[in-house]
Amino acid sequence: MSCLRFLIAAGFLRTDAPPDDAGNGAARYRMDNDAWIKVVRRRLAAFVAVRDIAQDGIQMIGPADPRSERLRAARDSFDWLDAVVTDGAQLQPGPGSQCRDHVSELGG
Repeated sequence: MSCLRFLIAAGFLRTDAPPDDAGNGAARYRMDNDAWIKVVRRRLAAFVAVRDIAQDGIQMIGPADPRSERLRAARDSFDWLDAVVTDGAQLQPGPGSQCRDHVSELGG
């Protein structure tokens, strides 16, 4: 996969003006101002899903089963990450920060 395709697939870039059907003109790409926060939100949502799957696994095999130790470690790690992000959302970015609006959206 090319770097450009990777950045598009990850949500960092989008096609602004593709070449026409005859291949005339260069493709142009744009990175939106909020691209980073969108990508981070998607990644965090995936982490929460893994945490929930780990919790389901613990319940399925039973908390006393030695195999549940790895699942607890995963669940606890993602709980910690969620708490760090949630607490970090309470911080107010400095003047001129482009994150200010996103912190407000998160409840900070």
